[in-house]
Amino acid sequence: MAFAALLIGGISLQAHAQLGTLPANTFVGHWVWNAAASSQPGQQQGQPPEPRSLTLEIVAADPGRVEWSMTEMDPKGGAHIQSFNGTGDGRPGPVKGNEMSATAAFTIKGGTMAVAFTTPDGGSDHLSCSLSPNGRQMICRGTESDNKGNREDYVDVYDRR
Repeated sequence: MAFAALLIGGISLQAHAQLGTLPANTFVGHWVWNAAASSQPGQQQGQPPEPRSLTLEIVAADPGRVEWSMTEMDPKGGAHIQSFNGTGDGRPGPVKGNEMSATAAFTIKGGTMAVAFTTPDGGSDHLSCSLSPNGRQMICRGTESDNKGNREDYVDVYDRR
């Protein structure tokens, strides 16, 4: 019976995805960063300028598993790819491809995804993401901190494709 329910749920999710009517509580999908709707931390000396584009492919987002891949195109056209494959229960894991050797801890509860990124030099980025009522946008509000006590708040908005 459990297998049948899982199969029916999977078919339903696939049908919703094909119709473009995914349930509003799923983070799984292909997301494109909306620079116009986002606010980035102030550009400080030594920080790279904002990306030309950023796409995020989330293939799993639940307490048992979080898996994603992100491709960022820098202002010069270079591609930078990062990925994560771990749990959504708050346990940290490595972010592959991250220049700063960051780890990430994801906590998925209900319609919220809380994320804590940390770097060996003491920097951190804490954010909370939720979906718009129709599930077409993911809004992430966060605070980035460096190892000197400087903090910057920001909002990242992603559109589902």
